[in-house]
Amino acid sequence: MAGTGAAPQIVRLCETSEKLGVGVACALRDSVANAVVDGAATVTFTCPAVRDTVTAGTGGYSLYAAPLLPW
Repeated sequence: MAGTGAAPQIVRLCETSEKLGVGVACALRDSVANAVVDGAATVTFTCPAVRDTVTAGTGGYSLYAAPLLPW
């Protein structure tokens, strides 16, 4: 995600709403996975299960990334 000379990135994986058809932004405690990426990286996680019994299907995830800024 980060290019040459770019700041490291924080990558967060959150659930997807199948009913809404979009990713659902989440806080750190609700995320599926988080990783700091500085160049190429592999992030391993388990795809979340469907929580809505009304919408049948498979779980999904959304990916969010932002520069990791110094304090």
